[in-house]
Amino acid sequence: MAEEKKNPLGFPTRVNPSLEHLLGAVIRFKEALSLLRERHAQHPEKLRMVESCCRKLAMIEASVLRRGCSRKVFMAWSLVHQLDEELFLFMEPEELLAEGRNLLLEIQISSLPEVVRKDWSERLAKQLDRLEAEAPERKVVEQSRYLIRMALNALNSHVDTLFWDIWAKKFSGLIYTVLLLAGLATLGWLLVRPGELTIGIALVLLLGGMGGAASGVMSAEPQYWAKGHFWVSTLYYSLVRPTQGALAAIIVFWMLQSPYLIQINPPLGQAVRATTTSSGPPTTVAVAPTAQPKETLIVLNASQGNQHYLYFLLLLLAGFSGDKLLKSVSDKTLNRLFSAAEKTKEA
Repeated sequence: MAEEKKNPLGFPTRVNPSLEHLLGAVIRFKEALSLLRERHAQHPEKLRMVESCCRKLAMIEASVLRRGCSRKVFMAWSLVHQLDEELFLFMEPEELLAEGRNLLLEIQISSLPEVVRKDWSERLAKQLDRLEAEAPERKVVEQSRYLIRMALNALNSHVDTLFWDIWAKKFSGLIYTVLLLAGLATLGWLLVRPGELTIGIALVLLLGGMGGAASGVMSAEPQYWAKGHFWVSTLYYSLVRPTQGALAAIIVFWMLQSPYLIQINPPLGQAVRATTTSSGPPTTVAVAPTAQPKETLIVLNASQGNQHYLYFLLLLLAGFSGDKLLKSVSDKTLNRLFSAAEKTKEA
């Protein structure tokens, strides 16, 4: 197998464009760590810290340059942020002051919670004022290094969480899109295949599930994906919304079949079936429907022979809107669980 060509920087010539920013960070860290190794060659303690950073840099490069789905992008970004934080421990007072001022501005315009943003801004501004004094003491410089490092850690942790939430929403949207396409393909096959198409429980579940999946695709609410439980969350979000839509569609279907609240006129009785044949256009076989109650809250009119299309529309809308209603209940339960959850809990 031919070996993949690489550019002068040592990276493959064909790289996912979304990873170029990470590769740029790898190059920046290589240059910075090379200079630090030369600067601190006579300081064993500092040199050990530099070697630790070099090991993390090798992990980043290995994670980014993996093939296909084996790439560890989240781990790479976490290590990039750790390296960014640790480089503050090597900076001279002048560098530290300039980078600290830049970090203060980033925190002030960030999306951190207001209380956290205000607290870090005040603490960082006071420390930078002390550092700006002429010939700051060694203790002040060391305090500034660690304080700026922790401030950057707070900002990076918030960015990582936002990155995870955005990715989780996109991934859940992809799941619902695939489910919706699968449902459309199944419905299309049912409509074009020779023979009868009966509006039964299986079709009701299919239409309701499609409505729930469509609701997931168009939803703007964030998904609650706990870190470390990827496949549990994937299975949950793959099933919960289509199931909620199917449940809502069944309820509406029962209401249509016992038309005391909602009725389609002319009704589609048990012996009325929409049929498709390979030799001709769709036809209907009608038998006199059973007597319907005279007083109905909602009456929907449909042309004779096309009632099944109105059934399809109602069941699809039922799955879509029913998922929205049921999701609000399940989200409230999840919010209470997340707010009460603790990583360490005494028995």
